[in-house]
Amino acid sequence: MSPWLDLEGWEARSRQIAWVADHLDDLQADFLHIWGIDLDVEAPPGWRFFAMARRTFAYSGVMAARLAEEDRRTAPAPPAARAPARPASGPAPSAHRAGPAGAEVREVSLEQMAAMFPGLIEM
Repeated sequence: MSPWLDLEGWEARSRQIAWVADHLDDLQADFLHIWGIDLDVEAPPGWRFFAMARRTFAYSGVMAARLAEEDRRTAPAPPAARAPARPASGPAPSAHRAGPAGAEVREVSLEQMAAMFPGLIEM
């Protein structure tokens, strides 16, 4: 089969490069800032343009800032700060909180754990 008729390959490649169309102004600014290339005056060959466009994320430019913002928005929330250690004045009450994927997590003291699983924990 001729490579020109490989529609799956063309579709895959178009998905790899389609993002460029939404960021041409940002890429133009980055090309000028990073490499001193004014895309209105000179344009690298297509293969080089796309290779350089992909590399703009590694430099401190508009595309790197966009990526950092996207990472910040999609990053999971930091874990809650641990409570300070409780004084040794008896067992602590158990606490309930939501865990990963909404599963309930029950926190118990070591004394409560030993009572729940005799023989597993020696005190």
